[in-house]
Amino acid sequence: MRISKSIQIRMFWTIIVLVSLWASVQEIGLTTPSPHNDDLIINEFMAANRSGLLDEDGDYADWIEIYNPNPQAVNLAGWALTDDADQPQKWPFPDIVLEHNGYLVVFASGKDRKPTHPEAALHTNFKLNQEGEFLGLYNIVDDRFASIPAATDEEDFPEQLTDIAFGRYSDALAYGYLVGPTPGRPNEEEPLWTGLTAPITFSQKRGFYNAPFTLELTTTTLDTTIRYTTDGSPPTEKHGTLYTTPLSITTTTLVRAVAFRPHFRPSPIETHTYIFPQAVLTQPQAPSGFPKTWGGYEGVPVQADYAMDLEVVNDPHYRDAIEGALQSIPSVSIVTDQQSFQDIYLNPQRRGRPWERPASVELIDPTNQQPGFQIDAGVRIQGGLGRSEFIPKHAFRLFFRGEYGAGKLTYPLFPQSPVKEFDTLVLRSGVNRSYAGYPEREEEIKLTTYTRDEWLRASQLAMSGSGAHGMFVHLYLNGLYWGLYNLVERPDDAFMAAYFGGAEEDWQTINHAETTSNSSDRFKTLHDLADKGDLDNPEAYAALQEYLDVPHFIDYLIVNWYSGNLDWGFNNWYAGVGSASGPVRYFVWDGERTWIEGAEIYMEFDEYNDQPNRVKPLLNALLDNPDFRSELADRLFKHLFNDGALTESQARHRWQAINQVVEPAIIAESARWGDVRFDPPLTQADWFEARDDVLQQMEGNPARMIDIAREAGYYPKLDPPRFDRPEGQIRPGTTLNLEIPDSQERIIFYTTDGSDPRLPITGAVSPVASIYRKPLVLTKTTHLKARAFGQGEWSALNEAIYHVDKAKSTLQITEIMYNPSGGDDYEFIELKNTGNTPLNLAHMSFEGIRFTFPPDEALLSPGALRVLVRNPQAFAQRYPNIPIGGVYQGQLSNKGETMTLRDGTGEVVVSIPYDDDNGWPVSADGRGDSLVLINPHRDASKATNWRASQTLNGTPHSDEP
Repeated sequence: MRISKSIQIRMFWTIIVLVSLWASVQEIGLTTPSPHNDDLIINEFMAANRSGLLDEDGDYADWIEIYNPNPQAVNLAGWALTDDADQPQKWPFPDIVLEHNGYLVVFASGKDRKPTHPEAALHTNFKLNQEGEFLGLYNIVDDRFASIPAATDEEDFPEQLTDIAFGRYSDALAYGYLVGPTPGRPNEEEPLWTGLTAPITFSQKRGFYNAPFTLELTTTTLDTTIRYTTDGSPPTEKHGTLYTTPLSITTTTLVRAVAFRPHFRPSPIETHTYIFPQAVLTQPQAPSGFPKTWGGYEGVPVQADYAMDLEVVNDPHYRDAIEGALQSIPSVSIVTDQQSFQDIYLNPQRRGRPWERPASVELIDPTNQQPGFQIDAGVRIQGGLGRSEFIPKHAFRLFFRGEYGAGKLTYPLFPQSPVKEFDTLVLRSGVNRSYAGYPEREEEIKLTTYTRDEWLRASQLAMSGSGAHGMFVHLYLNGLYWGLYNLVERPDDAFMAAYFGGAEEDWQTINHAETTSNSSDRFKTLHDLADKGDLDNPEAYAALQEYLDVPHFIDYLIVNWYSGNLDWGFNNWYAGVGSASGPVRYFVWDGERTWIEGAEIYMEFDEYNDQPNRVKPLLNALLDNPDFRSELADRLFKHLFNDGALTESQARHRWQAINQVVEPAIIAESARWGDVRFDPPLTQADWFEARDDVLQQMEGNPARMIDIAREAGYYPKLDPPRFDRPEGQIRPGTTLNLEIPDSQERIIFYTTDGSDPRLPITGAVSPVASIYRKPLVLTKTTHLKARAFGQGEWSALNEAIYHVDKAKSTLQITEIMYNPSGGDDYEFIELKNTGNTPLNLAHMSFEGIRFTFPPDEALLSPGALRVLVRNPQAFAQRYPNIPIGGVYQGQLSNKGETMTLRDGTGEVVVSIPYDDDNGWPVSADGRGDSLVLINPHRDASKATNWRASQTLNGTPHSDEP
C-alpha cells in the first residue's frame, strides 16, 4: 500500500515528538505507564520515613502504596512485592481484595505481617534502601513485573529524601518527588522535583596545603549552574559567585558550592576548608567581616582577639615546630555566615534553640589516613561560667538534626567506642583551666593542662566500662584558628540509648542544673528513698538498688576522690535512668578542678546557686548499709591494687598517653591564647610544668587514697589476703599461696566457685567458703575469691581467675543478628560450646559491645548454646520462650565490624570480622536474615564459612540445619 506524502510527513513528526518525549523521560529518570490495562500500580512510596506515617507499633516505617486503576476489584493473591529482581516473589500478598480505584498502603518494615483482615496493616519482609534500589510489583500468574518505579526494568529507583514521597504525577505519565505524601489517596498533579542534581565534586580534598593549587567544581548532572561563596555564607540561586572557571586557592579558604538545574532539587551545599599553616600563623587581629568587639561586660566592650601571638610564633624554641603543631591532631572546621557567628559569639549568655545557628562542620585528618567528614549541623555556645564575656574562648555544642541535613553524624570518632552515630557533641574549651581562663584565678590558669577532664572520663571508662569518650582537635571558625578543643560525647538521652539500649524517649537525663531531657521520676524516687533513710534495713536497700547502679556510683565516687575534685556534688555531673525501669548511673563531667594535691575526699559542699548537692546525701544514706560499705571497700581495692584502673602505673600511663597527644598541639594553643592573661605569654614550657605536677601527685596516690578512705571509715583496717601469682593462664597442678600482709590475727576465707566468702545482709561466712590453711593446688580453671576476717570485720575482697583450659579452641560465635528487621532492639549473638567438656566463661568480655560473663553464670556445658541480646523485652516478643543468656550494652554495627571476645587475661578467644558486603551474606543486612556459622571447626573469621539463615529472623538458641 502506498502512503501519501502528507501522511508520511505527519508520521515523521509524530515519531520525532514521541522519541523526544521518550528521551526526555529517560534523561530525568522517569517511567511511563505499564502497557497492560489490567495491571496494578506502585503509585507512591516513601523510603525514608522519619516523621510521617506511623504503623500499628508506633514506628515510622517506610511504605509502598498500590493503586488499582481497573474497573473491577482485584484479588492480590497472585501478586508480590520485591526489592530483588532475581527474587520476584519475595513477599507474596495474602488473600485480600483491592477494590476498583482503591489504594492500599503496605509498610516496608521487614516485619513480615500478612493479616487478611481488611483493617489490619500489611508489612513486607524487606525494607527500602534510601540510597536507591530495585522495587517491583510482580504478577505471579503472568510471570512478569507489572509496575517498576524506575526508568527501565533493569534500573533502581533513585536516591530518596527524608519524609518526601516518590510517586506518579501529571495523569500518571511519570514518577517524581511529590509535593506532599498522599498515602491512600490520589497524588498531586505536579511534582516537587522531577529529579535530583548530583552533588558537586571538588578536585582537591579538604585539608592542609603549603602551596597554591587550582580547584575545579563539577557535577555529573547536565545543564546545571554552580554558585559558590568564600565568606562562610551558604550559596543560593541568587547569592554567591557564578562558577565559570577553576578557582585559584593561595591561602586559607572556605569554599561552599551548590549546583542548580530547573525543576531539579538543588545539590546539597558542599563545604571544603583549605588550611594553609603559614596563613594561620599570620592571621590578622582585625580580619575582614569579623566584629571588633565580642559583646560587653558590665557596660564595657570586650575586645575581640583573633591574632596569633608573634612572640610565640617567632620564638626560637617553637618557630620550627608550630606548623607541625597545627597538624599534630585532627582539626574541626565550623563554617557559617558571619551574622550567625556574631549572633552566638556576641551573645554567649543566650541559650536554647533560638540561639542555635546552622553551620557546616568538617573533621580534617592532617595525615589523610582517616576520611574525616563534612556534615551540616546546628551550633550553640556551651557551658556555664565559660559563657562569661570576659572569658574569650568559648565552648560549643554541635547538634545533628534532620532540618540541617543528616539526622545523625555517622562516623567512628572514638576507636574504643561501639557507638558510631551521634546526635550531639561538645567542643570543650578548658574554661577555668585554659590559657584564656577566669581572670581572678591566675594561679589556676598556670595549672592548665587541658587534659584533666579527659583523664577523669577515661578513668571512669576504665573502671566502670561506661562513660563519655573524647578526643583532642584544633578548631577553626570561619577559617580562623580558634585553638585546642576537647571533642566529647554528652551523656544525654541519646547517649544513654546508644550505650544501654532502647530509644531516646525511653531515657531521662539529669545534670546539676536539673532535667536535660524528658522527665526524671525515677531519679526523684531514688533520692526520695535515700532521704527516707532506713537503708540498714535489707528490704529498703534492695528497693533502692532498683533505682541505682551501685557499682557504677561507687566508681564515680572513687575517681572523684582519687583526683581530689574540688568542683562536684552540687555541680558538674550527669545522670541517666530509664523512664520505666533500670538504675540511675552517674557520669563525671567538667573535671578541670582536679589534681591540686592528689587524692582528697571533698564532700562538704553546700548548695550553690540553688543547685542541691545530689551526691553527698545519697552517699550518707547508703553508708548506713553494711553491704554497701563492703562493696565500697571491694571496689577501692579492685581499682587501687592488682594492676587496677587507678594503680599508680595505670593512672600515670593513662595520663601520659593523653598528654602525649596534646604535647605538640599546645604550642599552637599557646600562640592563640597564651597572652590573654599573662605577659610574656604562657607557653609549652609552662604546660610541661603543669603536666609534670600532676605526675608527681600520682606518685603514692593509691596509698594516700586508702589512708584517706580508712580515716573516713570507708575502708576496713584489715588488709585483704594477697595471692602470690597474678591471675591468668596456668598449668594444671599450679600451687597458689594466699598471704597475710601483716601479723594481725585473722582468718582467711576463700571460695573457688566465684561466690563471695561473705554472705550479704548478715555478713556471715558463706557455707561454701573454706578456711585457708595451706597452699592451693589448681587443677582446673578457678575463680578464686578471698577475704580476711578478724576483730569483728571483713577485709575487702581479693579475686582472680586462673585459666587451665583453653576455651578458645571450642567456644564459637555461631549466629549473629546484627541488623534485624524492625530495628536494632532485636539484635542477638549466639555462642556455642562445640567441645566435649564444660567451659568457664567467667570474666570473658566482648569488644565493641559491652558484656562480661558473670561468674555465677559462667559455665557452658558441652554442646550448649547461649544467646546474648540487646533488648530483652523486644527479643522476648519476637522469640517467645527462648532463654536469654545475658543482655549487652551498646549495639552491633549495621555496616560490619570486628566482634572480638576476650578472656579475663585479655587473650582473644574468638574474633569475627563480619561485614555487610565483601562476600558476606547481604540478606543479613536489614532484610530479616541472620548470619549463621556453617562449620564451627573451620575458620570462623572467613566470610565463606558463613551463610544467611534459612529461617526468617534467624534461629536463636537452636542449631539451624
